[in-house]
Amino acid sequence: MIYLLAKPSKILAAISSLLTIMSNPKMKSPNLEDSPADPTYRQYTPSQAETYAQHRPSPPPALVELILNHHISTGGQTGVLLDVGCGPGMATRAFAKHFEAAIGCGPGESMIQVATEHGGETANGKSIRWVICTAEEIDKLTEVEPSSVDLVIVAFAVGITFL
Repeated sequence: MIYLLAKPSKILAAISSLLTIMSNPKMKSPNLEDSPADPTYRQYTPSQAETYAQHRPSPPPALVELILNHHISTGGQTGVLLDVGCGPGMATRAFAKHFEAAIGCGPGESMIQVATEHGGETANGKSIRWVICTAEEIDKLTEVEPSSVDLVIVAFAVGITFL
């Protein structure tokens, strides 16, 4: 979730930083020669998922700060973070260090395996929980108590193609 209620100059700076990172040819999705045509990355092998993780940038710190500052300034709490479509967990880890608990979920088993291997901790040193789950099934997550999530993010789950 990107809040657009901050100063326009800060929003533009954060978006500009993100687009600069994402338009860098070295930061595009890796060339996976035997990659299946799977836009959700569900069929990636562990090797493909690791390659993807090595090439996927974390969100720019300015964007993380912008979202967190707005979230907190509008009364948002920092108890539980939920990242839907977390992939290898780049955004989950960037935001988790500001929350007491964090859950990253995605439909790809290999992506969640890589996220688990890379780990990550919350503000109080708890490990991030990684769960195989589609966005359509998040209401069934046993790792999340009803009405307990303070911030939901969907960072890079929407593909952007630069021609």
